[in-house]
Amino acid sequence: MNRSAGNSGRPLVVGTNYRKSSLGLRDRLFIEDAVVPPFLQKLRELGIGQAMVLSTCDRVEVLAVHQNVVTANQIILERLADHGGLTTEELRSETYTFADETAVDHVFRVAASLDSLVVGEPHVLGQTKAAYRLARDARMVGSELGALMQAAFAVAKRVFLETAVGKGPVSIASVAVQVAEDLLGDLQGRQAVLVGSGEMGQLVGKN
Repeated sequence: MNRSAGNSGRPLVVGTNYRKSSLGLRDRLFIEDAVVPPFLQKLRELGIGQAMVLSTCDRVEVLAVHQNVVTANQIILERLADHGGLTTEELRSETYTFADETAVDHVFRVAASLDSLVVGEPHVLGQTKAAYRLARDARMVGSELGALMQAAFAVAKRVFLETAVGKGPVSIASVAVQVAEDLLGDLQGRQAVLVGSGEMGQLVGKN
């Protein structure tokens, strides 16, 4: 794991989610897995030595650790804007920045699926772990970021084991099927058309 003496310090989250921005903006900001390593490498070149990217249909966030959160915030905003073909001014009004304890609280809530469009959605924890693995493979996980994410995974596990968060329909796909049943009654024997073959379409079909 990478630890740079100049980059240890305070946790910071810069990003946007379904509450803060439109789907169109999140589509422009979405960072494919294959693009994450060069995105992180550019952050390293700009002085941020610990960072990870969580990019889903609901949110695009960069979690970083840096001594100067103002500087790191500006660097990350510029990189996100460049990736999405936007200006930092266009992006600033549709993003949020959390630092220190607020950032830690946000990371815990995201990992435990308490900040999801559908609270308790189990895929979020898996997506967060996958994002962490990409950062680790890119040697962007230092001791501070590593400790924060291990704590977040432990919190998420406790939330799912000790509360009823994961009970009932807990994904957008399962909720969509539930709504269809509420409107149409028993779906047995009915036909449906799924447009697209992405992960969400597959989950709807399975449900």
